[in-house]
Amino acid sequence: MSTFRDRLKQAHSDHCLRHPAIALAVQYAETGDAGSLAKLARVNPSDYRWSSFLEGFSKPRDFDEEDRRVLEVLFRIDALPEIAQWLNQQLIAESPGEDVHATAREAADAAGSPRVALDRMTATYLPVLEAAGVPNSAGRYLLGLTPEELGEAATPPALDERHRSFVAPFGGLVDLLFAHAPDRLDRIVPAIFTPGNADETIARALLEKGGKRFEHVVAGAWRRVENETVRNRLSRVLVEHDPAGYRGEALELTRKDLAAALGRPYFPNQTYLWLLETYGAEVVEDLATYFRRPDLATFNSGPLAEQVAKTLGADCFPALAGLAANPNVANRAIAATHLIQLDDGSHAGFIRETLRKGLKDAAGGPASFEQDTRPAWIRLIAGWDASGFEDLLVGLADDRSKPIRDASARAFAKVGDAGLPLALPLLADKKKDRRLWATFALAGMGTPAAVEALEGRIDEEKDDDIRDAMLEVLDAARAARGHVVTREEVEGRVLRSEKKLKAPGAGWIDEGALPPLSYADGTPLGEQATRYLLLRQSRSKEMVPDVEARHLAALLDRKTSGDFALALLKQFLGTKHEAADRWTLAVAGMLGDDRVVPTLNRLVQEWADSSRGKMAEYAVQALALLGTDAALMTVDALALRYRTKYKNVGAAAVAAFEAAAARRGITVDELGDLVVPWLGFEPGKERVVEAGGKAFRVTIGPDWKLAYRDVEKNKDVASLPKAAPKETLDGLKAEAAILKDVAKGQKARLENLLVVQHRWPIARWRSLFLDHPVLLPFAMRLVWGECDTTGKLVGTFQALEDRSLTTARDEPYELREEHSWIGMVHPLELDAETLQAWRAHLADYEITPPFPQLDRPVIAVSDGEKETKISDRFRGTELNGMTFRGRAEKLGWTRGSVVDAGHVDAYRKAFPASGVEVFLSIEGLYMGMSREDSITLHDLCFARGGSVKVGSYTYDRPSRESDERLIPFGSIPPIVYSEVMADVGKISGKGGADDEGAD
Repeated sequence: MSTFRDRLKQAHSDHCLRHPAIALAVQYAETGDAGSLAKLARVNPSDYRWSSFLEGFSKPRDFDEEDRRVLEVLFRIDALPEIAQWLNQQLIAESPGEDVHATAREAADAAGSPRVALDRMTATYLPVLEAAGVPNSAGRYLLGLTPEELGEAATPPALDERHRSFVAPFGGLVDLLFAHAPDRLDRIVPAIFTPGNADETIARALLEKGGKRFEHVVAGAWRRVENETVRNRLSRVLVEHDPAGYRGEALELTRKDLAAALGRPYFPNQTYLWLLETYGAEVVEDLATYFRRPDLATFNSGPLAEQVAKTLGADCFPALAGLAANPNVANRAIAATHLIQLDDGSHAGFIRETLRKGLKDAAGGPASFEQDTRPAWIRLIAGWDASGFEDLLVGLADDRSKPIRDASARAFAKVGDAGLPLALPLLADKKKDRRLWATFALAGMGTPAAVEALEGRIDEEKDDDIRDAMLEVLDAARAARGHVVTREEVEGRVLRSEKKLKAPGAGWIDEGALPPLSYADGTPLGEQATRYLLLRQSRSKEMVPDVEARHLAALLDRKTSGDFALALLKQFLGTKHEAADRWTLAVAGMLGDDRVVPTLNRLVQEWADSSRGKMAEYAVQALALLGTDAALMTVDALALRYRTKYKNVGAAAVAAFEAAAARRGITVDELGDLVVPWLGFEPGKERVVEAGGKAFRVTIGPDWKLAYRDVEKNKDVASLPKAAPKETLDGLKAEAAILKDVAKGQKARLENLLVVQHRWPIARWRSLFLDHPVLLPFAMRLVWGECDTTGKLVGTFQALEDRSLTTARDEPYELREEHSWIGMVHPLELDAETLQAWRAHLADYEITPPFPQLDRPVIAVSDGEKETKISDRFRGTELNGMTFRGRAEKLGWTRGSVVDAGHVDAYRKAFPASGVEVFLSIEGLYMGMSREDSITLHDLCFARGGSVKVGSYTYDRPSRESDERLIPFGSIPPIVYSEVMADVGKISGKGGADDEGAD
């Protein structure tokens, strides 16, 4: 174990040790010199240097003298909240019969700390005083105090503001006494629940467990409390407890508090949300008053306005009209958004005037610290009715901002042919920006008259940017008429560009070393057309075919184009990989074949590791553009590889794969099945290669490595003879590299499909897993289940190398066609006898599954939790924020809503097949947190899939058991519950997780 000095230096620096008080603390910890402890002057115990004293501590049962003395130092300086936070973690892990609390008592006594200070710390700051209904050592200690001692311990002055943020003071004590000494509460409750110490959590516990017994105490403190936020929280509890008794008084008190707060920077969004939920249209004018506040920021108005519109519907108009009158133009845009969504025609005039005034005011520049809102106003106009706004939109054709010009042109297009008189003159204007604006506007219209205008202008237009925009529209219109661009048309375009084709597309290109391109009929493309192809593609900033290059590419012979793409990519590898030359990657995707896949895959990894994330994204997109099975399989593998590290690359891979699935009209999972590459194999055929005058059969082994067998000798060989053709050896080497990535990606994908209980139709499963050489090893190393049409498991089996099926008892298994679904079995689906039989079978044949299957952790809902909707099982668990994030995201959890100050309120995981989503709430996780920051886990709950909204400043996570979206734990599918609890065990470090993922 490291010494205290080592831990302190690691947490801070040598400079920290020079602080006089800390130097005395270190001296005492190391030597036990009582004089050093006595000299410790009163210091600020919340100083960040003191807060790290408990890091790296041993468990109390393993304490050495140095650990004890460090704890004594903290008692000496009255760092009671810090001690309590550490002690609470030890109590959570306390074994039955162990006395963790004694360690704290001994240290307090040695430090000369008054026993009453320890008593107050225990009563005030420890939320965990029981385990499974049995008092822990701290709970036993409190129950052993005399009534007088307990009364002295439960004294509000012991409360420290440092601790309010992560624990309800006296919460553990109240729960303990209700459970084990309810008669003591009559003396304790009036002392701990006062106007200065009125806590919502305690109030709810007192009312829910005590009924009317303590209602007068809660209500009395509520009426006298000075803090309006605390009073509102108590109002919620009391109205929930007795609506008839407190509804009217709570509204009156809340209105007084809100009126008093209007003149100061206080933005009680949560209070208004509660008013809305509780009183509905009755508080619409209160909301309008709040919405008119000139200092109201959008991050306060936005979520509230959304909820107002959702809750009140058409009745929300007075409130949104108040927001539409706000001086902040961004707030008015929020109001207009909801007014448009609720528009039934009755407020069309008001909406039109709001939109016109909003765009005019926004065009004058940002009205406050908010960003430019013109794009928002333009989108609103385009989505509602652009007619009547033509003058404002045309006026933006000269705007300095290209996004504004483009957005206004797209909005103007919504007017249709009625806008032609204003747009056509700009099509021939001297200014390029105006011509481009008119082109975009006409392109958006897409009417015959607009297309005709572009057709009449394109031959006169000399600017390539404008011509490209025109061509996109005209190509689409021509294609809609059934027109296919011919070779003659392409050659005509090449001829018109002759003056621009005096050199290759980049100075580093060695044209002489590039294989020639040919048309599909074998006719050479020629130097000019090749240069034209590269020139045109170099104009595209994204990984998409250029508007003119794509027509030429479609006419090429794919064999010569594959050779050309590979050679060009190799020349690019010899450069500095400048971003300006990224178009080369698009050429590889447009013209290449599977030979470029390993190179592009390697570039993704190299660029990601060298902080060139955008270039890595381009390479991913080039793979997707190639679109072969091997390329898309690599994209899928990259999405998994970079799920937590280099997330931008992973996100690009996910988006590219989703787009590929959408283009084919199938789901992502279905595409994942389809794109597993066949490499050099063919369905139903043996693969034989010639080498050194001999024939060798090539197969894929259970370890996903290429295997070779001498056909004549019928004997396995380690590798092909060196005399084999270089082309054959190179091809097999490339296949082996792809196979390695494919296997890794499929392992992660299939494990996820096991968790979500994905099923395949029998015919699809046969073709996918039995007939496919790459996936056959998965069929051989996993246990599969056959289900009937109701989802009931009717049999289990495993595949053999000859593609026959067997049971756990080595009996042949035949699939029954009337049973239509196959999936990987989860241990929870099997009875004990079948589970043990399969485990023995796998062990006997030394078969190791590619990922944990039958030995997965199995966690069942306890009888006591079946009705639970919000669990506090992991509440109070602390761990490093980066470690939490890495572990969670590696297991497929994603971030929940990002709310005030960049705080992430929860992490979540969805189970679409079961219609369930789980939320794990967190305290202390911020978007900009450092590697040293810690987070605390809070509550866990399951909700109906898609019922909880997630987003920026979205406050929708369930927090009450009464929320109808929540699902009792006993109603959660057993597999989902088990997998979630195993995940959270790994994430929290209580399930044997490795400390990885902190990148």
